[in-house]
Amino acid sequence: MQTIQLKDLGAIAAQHDYKHVGLLNSTGETIVSPFGLKPLADKITQIEKRFKGQKDGTYVVRFQYAVGKKKPHYDFYLVKGEGEATPVILPQLSAPPTILPEQSVRGWNEALTDKQKIVELEAKLTALSVQNNALNQIIDEEEDEEEEEDGEKSGMMEGVQGFAEKVLPQFMPLIDKYFEQRNRGLDLREREIAIKEKGGQPRPNLRSVHPFRPLPTPDQSEAWKKYLAWMEGVTDEVFLTEMQYCQQFAPQSWPALLEYFPADETEEKTA
Repeated sequence: MQTIQLKDLGAIAAQHDYKHVGLLNSTGETIVSPFGLKPLADKITQIEKRFKGQKDGTYVVRFQYAVGKKKPHYDFYLVKGEGEATPVILPQLSAPPTILPEQSVRGWNEALTDKQKIVELEAKLTALSVQNNALNQIIDEEEDEEEEEDGEKSGMMEGVQGFAEKVLPQFMPLIDKYFEQRNRGLDLREREIAIKEKGGQPRPNLRSVHPFRPLPTPDQSEAWKKYLAWMEGVTDEVFLTEMQYCQQFAPQSWPALLEYFPADETEEKTA
């Protein structure tokens, strides 16, 4: 394991684009947890302050790209005092399942394409239905006016005018919604393609149907375990959004969730 200097934490995090950082002692006990809602820069400042108050010895700086106890981590020695780093044996976390990036990206892009096709077909179906209703309305008005000499012309004019005044105002919001959904789908596709080009793996976001709504509670053992496992696998953006949602709308589950993913304020009280 490589030994680094305290002053190099920011440069290392920037060079490798790490998102989270924590500090452990030689027995694997947490001094500053890599989990929590603080920005990376604040975490580094916290480590610098806490490290200065520790006794001489070998410590471990743990970097991670994503939160979660089972997420891959990258450890470095940090020595306080004189001498070289003493080897530290930390508990090994079970590795996450291997996912082939190309297969994952390909499957997500296909699902995105299918979703766009469904949106387009629904919009076309709605437009055809509106047009059919409008034509039926015109035909009915024409039939009512056939017995009069000028009935056909006046009926046509009234039908067109009725279509413009009554049907079109209802039809335009559907058109606007169709293009809004189509643009949203195209934006999502561009994001996923950009992630593929960077070598990452696409993840669904909270705009799609949420797999855990309503939110399970800790007394629902199996559902709660599945929810925690799902939280460990989401992106940082989704994780933070979900934590904020639970804090505001799920007070009965928030304490248990905070215990599993402790915030920095809790760490300082228990350190």
